This record gives sequence, C-alpha cells and structure tokens, in this order.
Amino acid sequence: MAARLRGWGGVSAMAAACAVTAAAVLLPLAQAAPEGGHPAVVREPASVAAAPGPWSLTDTCQDPEASLRPNGVDGPAIERIRKAGKLVAGVDQNSFKWGYRNPVDGRLDGFDIALVKAIAKDILGDENAVIYRAIPTSQRVPALQDGRVDVVVRTMTI
Repeated sequence: MAARLRGWGGVSAMAAACAVTAAAVLLPLAQAAPEGGHPAVVREPASVAAAPGPWSLTDTCQDPEASLRPNGVDGPAIERIRKAGKLVAGVDQNSFKWGYRNPVDGRLDGFDIALVKAIAKDILGDENAVIYRAIPTSQRVPALQDGRVDVVVRTMTI
C-alpha cells in the first residue's frame, strides 16, 4: 500500500483523512446549535449567590492592627528554648528556594531557613543559635508532639 500512496496519491489520502476527521469533530457542534444558527447562551443558575460587597471596617473598629500584636508574655516553650540556648528547628533540605542545601557552600539556605534564623534571633538574640533537623513531611506534627523539635518551618507555618 505504501507504494500506491507516493506523490500526489499520498497527499490526496492525507487530505481525505483530515476532511473526515474535521467532519467528525465539527458536525456534532453544528447539530447542537438552535434553529437560528447561533449557539445557545449559557446562563448562570438563579440559585447562585451574589458576590459579597466590598470589604470595609465597621465604625466600632478604631485600631484594627491592635489585635495582631502578641501579648508579650513568654510561655513555657520559649523559656525551655532560652534555657537550652539553641532553637531546634525541623526543616526541609530538598525544596529549592524554600529549604535546601546550597551547592556552592554546603549551608542550608532559602526562605524557610531565613525564617528560622529570624525566630532564633528574636528568642535568643543570635540567628545562628539553631540546630537544624531535616524531617520528612509525615513527621512534621509528630516531631513537634514528641519534642524532637521546637518549631517546624517547612510549608506548614505560614
């Protein structure tokens, strides 16, 4: 059969195949159009709720940021970290730009690592007072519950 489809015969066969495919795809769409020839307009169901109005502060809210401030009282976990002198942080070493081992200098780097350093600086006054523990996703919560880490900074803290 390959010998018979050379030259213009092959082109004709390909054109026929394309025409059959186009007809098979487009004919059902033409049949779905109403008598006027224009496709029916799709309307949203009447039961769809209207979008909420723009967000605004109420008159009773005088200082909206006031509720965002911590109370300043340190709990037992912070005291335990201060007593140990180190923050034990569960992190990921395999998420580029989040928590990864920098191939140039071998140090941990990324957003999560910068966040751990900021926490250590705030609690201990030294961003390098950190013990990093690589933990898998399945161990994030158990590591906190068991006390193996003080904090997990690994795609679950923000």
